[in-house]
Amino acid sequence: MVCAIRPGHPYYDETLNTLKYADRAKKIKNKPVINESAADKLIRELQAENARLKEQLAKGGIGIIGGPGGAADPEAEAKLKAAQAEIDANQKKMDELNKSWEQKLKDAEEEERLEDEAEAAELAARNGGGPQLLNLNDDIMLDRKNFVDFTVKNPATVGKPNLADQTKNPTVVLGGTGIQEQHAIFEYNS
Repeated sequence: MVCAIRPGHPYYDETLNTLKYADRAKKIKNKPVINESAADKLIRELQAENARLKEQLAKGGIGIIGGPGGAADPEAEAKLKAAQAEIDANQKKMDELNKSWEQKLKDAEEEERLEDEAEAAELAARNGGGPQLLNLNDDIMLDRKNFVDFTVKNPATVGKPNLADQTKNPTVVLGGTGIQEQHAIFEYNS
């Protein structure tokens, strides 16, 4: 810092204030900080964690040691699978964060287009005159939200969700006591 002072008694106060300011300025300590967005910071942390996990896998630090007869320890294998799953999850997060703004916009537009197509198909089915199932509710947020067109989904099943196999869930899922897995079947014969 360079201070300009003037000699002479009339400038004493001005010179004193300048020197006091310069003394205070000397005591300022700067701590440089890297400015980065939250996404960039997360990507950097995920990359470091992936590198650490891969290094640990390469060194065998997970604890895979052959047991009697050369068999691998099941607990160590589980740790290995968990570490690999964590690496894969981190990589997926990094890929999602690295997507460009244009790619995210393109994905959002594609999702909106698919929703519009599904809505148009449902509207056409509602106006088609075929047999349909539509819920009615006093709550406006829940009214007419579930729609089943029997010309498309034939037969349509009604029941509680199958927790063991999600692919075998009924068309219309109901909950509550007394509801069976296959509570009802709607079949349309034209």
